Amino acid sequence: MPRTFKENEKIKEERRNRILDISLKLFANLGYENVSMDMIAKKAKCSHGLMYHYFKDKNEIIIAHYETIKDILCKDVHEIMDNNEPGKDFILSIFKLLINYINKNTQSAYYIYLFSDRVLDNFTNDIFKITFDKEVDRYFKDSLKKEYGIVDITRNKHLVQSFLLYVSFVKSLAEDKIKYSKVLSKDYDYTPILLTFLEKGDK
Repeated sequence: MPRTFKENEKIKEERRNRILDISLKLFANLGYENVSMDMIAKKAKCSHGLMYHYFKDKNEIIIAHYETIKDILCKDVHEIMDNNEPGKDFILSIFKLLINYINKNTQSAYYIYLFSDRVLDNFTNDIFKITFDKEVDRYFKDSLKKEYGIVDITRNKHLVQSFLLYVSFVKSLAEDKIKYSKVLSKDYDYTPILLTFLEKGDK
């Protein structure tokens, strides 16, 4: 009996999700630049033709991962906005949110690691093209303006250095979770460390 349309759509979704799952781990473990479409197809056990039916290149795959990260974080970011005025407390809460996601599960740690790695490799080219939604972007800019008198982070070299240090810190925490299954202590207060990053931007 031929498969129904619904069954075919389910199979397509499962294949696409498998490609994304495999590519996420390859990108995180080997680095985006070192992973080819052939490698992903082989690991996902699908033909090259089928692979390109879902994604024309690995850039489309990385964009799909960014969209997933945005979907994962956006709801919680809006909750933070509901409970914090623009300013240092809002930025600090965003910092903590990423750390909490690393502790959530290994899959979340992979997403945060991948995101952090790409930010560090392509800071000026990529990070400011990544947006959540207009409301979140405005809130973040309002926070920067309130605390540092700017709406563009690149106009403050100390803040840029601080941000990159923070991203490196988050990447190292995610790497510990992925490679060593190291669970972050729920009782440990990262606030003093995160405040240090923010205070560097005041110089």
